[in-house]
Amino acid sequence: MAFISDIRGYETTLISRMVSTFRSAAEAYENRRRFEVTVRELNALDTHTLDDLGIGRGQIRDAAFQAVYGN
Repeated sequence: MAFISDIRGYETTLISRMVSTFRSAAEAYENRRRFEVTVRELNALDTHTLDDLGIGRGQIRDAAFQAVYGN
């Protein structure tokens, strides 16, 4: 009986690790998608609007990264 209990515990741990890995991958994918959308939207703005926001054309990717990832 103790052996069966250990196997079930291992299966539960394995499944929870798989779910955690899947969630992490899904979160990374969603963050990357939000980053690309943000870059696209900022690139679509005219220079005057970007200047009003305090963002130069060369800073778009940095600003998008900070907006999505908070770094």
